[in-house]
Amino acid sequence: MKTEFQNLSLTRSNENWHKYFIIFILALSLSGSALAIFMDSGSVPAWPLDQSFANVDIRIYQKDGHWQFHYPRLQHAGGITASLLIGLYKLIFTPSDSSLNWHVRIFSMIAFLGSSHLLVTALIKSNLMRAIALILIATTGFQFIQPSSEIIAGSFFSLFLTALARKWHPAIIAFFLIAFGFCKVELTLCAIFIGLYWIYRLPGERRSIAIMLMFGFSTLFLFPGLVVNKLDAVLGSRGFESFSQHYSALVAPLQFNREEQIDPWINSNKIMSTSFPGVSSVKEIILNHSRQYFSYLALSLMQSMASIAYVFKLLIFTIILSLLTREDKSKIPEQDKITSIAFIISIIPAIFFAFVHIRYAARFYPAIICSIIAGQDILERKVNPFNRKFFALCALGTIGWQIYDIPWIWNNSHGL
Repeated sequence: MKTEFQNLSLTRSNENWHKYFIIFILALSLSGSALAIFMDSGSVPAWPLDQSFANVDIRIYQKDGHWQFHYPRLQHAGGITASLLIGLYKLIFTPSDSSLNWHVRIFSMIAFLGSSHLLVTALIKSNLMRAIALILIATTGFQFIQPSSEIIAGSFFSLFLTALARKWHPAIIAFFLIAFGFCKVELTLCAIFIGLYWIYRLPGERRSIAIMLMFGFSTLFLFPGLVVNKLDAVLGSRGFESFSQHYSALVAPLQFNREEQIDPWINSNKIMSTSFPGVSSVKEIILNHSRQYFSYLALSLMQSMASIAYVFKLLIFTIILSLLTREDKSKIPEQDKITSIAFIISIIPAIFFAFVHIRYAARFYPAIICSIIAGQDILERKVNPFNRKFFALCALGTIGWQIYDIPWIWNNSHGL
């Protein structure tokens, strides 16, 4: 009896130590990340860098006798949600131009790491495994990514999954999903598919409520933009421009002498006029220059695969092992299915019209890390000891690799 009591006390002591360790990791990540951000410029970079969305102004004011109100557009780098969030923040705290980017980046970093912590504690049972997950997330350096709208989108996706796992009120779940979908134009389709799946999985009496909530929150975000900007609130002409820049970035090193120092992101018009003279849409390229388009598609696929492999590093092998050794593939957790839907739907358009950037993974990285750790059943006694050791080696190797790469991530926060 005494031995059992001692074992129970030891277990509780270990769990408490792990719990304090998690708090320490979160505090260290937040303070260290804030310090690193303060080492960079506090001024928002000018357009065409996407972080310029932080200059958003949602004030209602008079100018030359006319009322002014500028509502953000979905096609822009900040989307609707991230722009509104930063706009509201600026109305409350009114930061100076010389410190605005510090405010935006630190606010977004806290949202990203804080929401990741909530997701980790919601999906992973062991405090030790929660600590490992947080270290994996914090050492990516994704909290430094610009535009900050990317990690704001990731924050809302983590909050959405947390709300699902905790069985919060459907209104909260629907709000987080819609907010995620309106962070970036390419995430809108992603949110629609996730919403349809969520509604399909709900009991019959809750489906109508969920549909009404989804429609209501969508209207809440879109209606002011439709009033101010008409259809331009959701439509735009950036599709061909985006394709041109990504096509140029992929083929420029193959077709132009590097000594010419042609920047494909700035000089995409010159490269496109050489490759596709007289073309003004992606549709024309696909129909009239199919061979060149499929060559581009092959390059895009390879670049996208390289980006994904770089993001997950050695954890790629644990994902493969988990898929091969899972005994009952029908018992996949709902959050894993939703994360898979979101990730696949988000990268397909990127491959066909651009390519997958490293920063795109920030939206789903915390959710995927939780899936990797919880999905391998490493907390179960029946787990294969080899799987546990293999995961530990991959996790430690990935953490070390990520720590080594943090300076590179920080220095290239605009170009990931």
